[in-house]
Amino acid sequence: MKSFKEARSQERRSRERDSDSDSERDSDSDSDSDSDSDSDSDSDSDSDSDSDSDSDSSNTAVSGGYSSEPAKLWRSTGCSLADAQKIIRFVKDIRGTDEEKRSHAIGRLVRLVTHQETEEKNRRAVGEAGGIAPLLSYLDGDSLGSHSETMHDLTYLIANLSANHTNRDAICEAGGIPKLLKYIDSSNSKVREYVTRVLLNLSLNDANKRAICEAGGIPFLLKSLDDGVVCVRELV
Repeated sequence: MKSFKEARSQERRSRERDSDSDSERDSDSDSDSDSDSDSDSDSDSDSDSDSDSDSDSSNTAVSGGYSSEPAKLWRSTGCSLADAQKIIRFVKDIRGTDEEKRSHAIGRLVRLVTHQETEEKNRRAVGEAGGIAPLLSYLDGDSLGSHSETMHDLTYLIANLSANHTNRDAICEAGGIPKLLKYIDSSNSKVREYVTRVLLNLSLNDANKRAICEAGGIPFLLKSLDDGVVCVRELV
């Protein structure tokens, strides 16, 4: 049988072993906690990094959008960004060879330049988008008849565009006067009226008046006057 001293000694050793075991468990727990904390910190850091990256990407996208062709047209003319995108697309279609797309584009541009609240800005935008020359070149096409809906829309569109002084210069520079004079004796009274309106607008510049005379336009304009086309007297 163990003495009381031996029993106490054994109990003390047992407690020391239990204490050491508890210390090891606490140490392991602290280590796991530190590891979890580091992991959370890394995760938060990665999240912040991803957020910054997304923000930078978003800023880049916006910056790129504002340097795009429609945005430049929007800034320079004051037309809406949506209208700028449409105008650029329709001008591109007019330059193409697909007749159906060209006719559709002309009709849509007519709407854009005759809308009361935005017509001035959109007229300017069509000119700055390079729309004048391809529209005038369309007048050379043999596929257009004087009675066709496309010819009606085309001359009506050019007449509206010529209300803008910058577009008037572009029409003359693109050789528009002789092209238009081919249709001033059209059997379609509306086409004659629209062509006459263009020439009237162009004549606001004295140099253009001389160009109209030199192109042989006076006899045709006098005929239009006899036919009752409005405002011709101001030109001649």
